[in-house]
Amino acid sequence: MTAFFSENWQNIDKKISRLESKITNATGLFNSYNQREWSEIIDLCDELFKDFKTVRYPSKNERENAWQRYFHLRDKAYKEKNKQREQLSASHKRGIYNRLISLDYDWLGDFLIGHVISFGILATRKEDMQWAGKKLNEVGAYFKTVKYEMTRTDKSEVHQRLVNIRSNHDAFWSRYKKVSQAQYEQRRSEQQKAWNEKQNAWEEKREKGRRIKERIEQNLSKNRQGLDKAIDALDRHESRRSKLKDDIYNAYSDSWRSKAEGWLYELDTKINDIRESISRYRDWISEDQNKLNNWNDY
Repeated sequence: MTAFFSENWQNIDKKISRLESKITNATGLFNSYNQREWSEIIDLCDELFKDFKTVRYPSKNERENAWQRYFHLRDKAYKEKNKQREQLSASHKRGIYNRLISLDYDWLGDFLIGHVISFGILATRKEDMQWAGKKLNEVGAYFKTVKYEMTRTDKSEVHQRLVNIRSNHDAFWSRYKKVSQAQYEQRRSEQQKAWNEKQNAWEEKREKGRRIKERIEQNLSKNRQGLDKAIDALDRHESRRSKLKDDIYNAYSDSWRSKAEGWLYELDTKINDIRESISRYRDWISEDQNKLNNWNDY
């Protein structure tokens, strides 16, 4: 029986070493995010986590050392994976933004300098806008192929940028069609109509912004409540863990000690989950608070 356990825990140690090697290879100086490589690392982390539930070590100290080594490696793996993914996401975002620089249309600028009332000037922009629309579609298609490698924030910002540019393009074509159908003598009424549409669009945009801000504030309040509950839960579980460790240390029954160690491992898992949820809550709170701090109602 001892030999059996020895073989199993030694296999865990070998897996931990293999995990360390994979993480080292994936985090080299010139490495970039490789989804397949990181999937293998995370799968190995999950496999080791299950192993710790079923395999016994010769001593509690050896098991604790192995667990701590694994725990730090798993933590490093998730941090490095997220870091590389954020770097790749930022690279995609910069590339897309660079391609969008010449594709936007300043419909408000055209309106202010009077181009909107001149069909002749709008007509000269037609080919430019057709070219820009084609390139915009190409950027949109490219974004669809890389958005799965981008963070939620970067993806949302790029998506909104594309929506804004498309909206400006739509404004141009809408204005172009209206002006092209109008006669020179009707240009003043067309100008007023375009202005009214601009005002309505602006009011709708403000109302939409108000609703979005309200949702952000509600989410912020909800996440703060969730964070408080998670912190309270962490305190309770850590107190239970401390007491359980004392009970295990003072236990006279090997059978009870073995069961208690299993409870301890379950508590460790719960504590880790709670800590991860606390981290998520804090990230969400920070993200929403930053949005509110930089919010512009106008």
